[in-house]
Amino acid sequence: MNLKILLLTLFFLLSCTSSSKIEEKKESNLISPKILRVTYDVTWEPKDFFSIKTSGNIHGSGNTYLIEYLENPLGIKWLRISSTNQENKHDFPYLMRDNTESLKVFYFPWQKNRISLLINQKNPPNDILQCRWEGVYKGYLIIIESELQKSEHISQVNFAESIHNYITSSLSLY
Repeated sequence: MNLKILLLTLFFLLSCTSSSKIEEKKESNLISPKILRVTYDVTWEPKDFFSIKTSGNIHGSGNTYLIEYLENPLGIKWLRISSTNQENKHDFPYLMRDNTESLKVFYFPWQKNRISLLINQKNPPNDILQCRWEGVYKGYLIIIESELQKSEHISQVNFAESIHNYITSSLSLY
């Protein structure tokens, strides 16, 4: 009788652990598009499937997310989406620094202001472009950074406009 109880208990424990492994596996899969709160008035709502690699808080006044894409029409592999108040702008931990020789700056209209989009070719022989999109909304600086593979068939101006359009289509403002 004790052997039967022991076997049933063992079977029960094995079935519980196998089901928890399945749930863990589902959590590591890509997440369907959802809303990420960037500030109180700004959310990120991409149309593409992504996974959140890291998330956190910057200076107690903003949020940051590092998201990764499986596929993206522009070839974006990852984005870091962050916000901070303008007082902490100078202490913001940018991934890309402004003091590079091949830096190009583009300006686009956004809301009643304009945004800047900085593109830098990383290590000029490589075809990697670093991008930083910056805009201000209701007193908060919104910063979106990434590295992308340079495409030979598209100019940097068209590329910058495509990046800007993708970002603004994924931002929702309240």
